[in-house]
Amino acid sequence: MRDQLNIRNMEINSFIQVFDAQGKLLLSQNMNTEYGMLNISSLSSGVYTVKIKGDTSLTTRRFLK
Repeated sequence: MRDQLNIRNMEINSFIQVFDAQGKLLLSQNMNTEYGMLNISSLSSGVYTVKIKGDTSLTTRRFLK
């Protein structure tokens, strides 16, 4: 099982949020690099949504754990 979510090609100083299938916010973190890893070891198996907000962009993706 993967405990790290690799995120790349994001804006510097991005804000990352992870939500469960019901829309509950589970994790949030600021990242100040274009590439990063988010520790998702506390999440159980399931489908999640990650939102990455930069100064000029907002990206939403789903992932499985």
